[in-house]
Amino acid sequence: MTEFLSNDQKAFEEELQTIPMRRWGEATDIAGVAIMLASQAGAFITGQIIPVDGGTSVVN
Repeated sequence: MTEFLSNDQKAFEEELQTIPMRRWGEATDIAGVAIMLASQAGAFITGQIIPVDGGTSVVN
């Protein structure tokens, strides 16, 4: 869905402006949440949706 951004630097920069953290997500962003949920730290978390979207869901 975002492949076109890899070929258009201006569109990529505009897209970054819509993300509150002003950066594209990386695999490590998801990995951190997955590790937390799989560890004792997530032992009491059930039935939640945890958006890993740089704050986009908060402003939309």
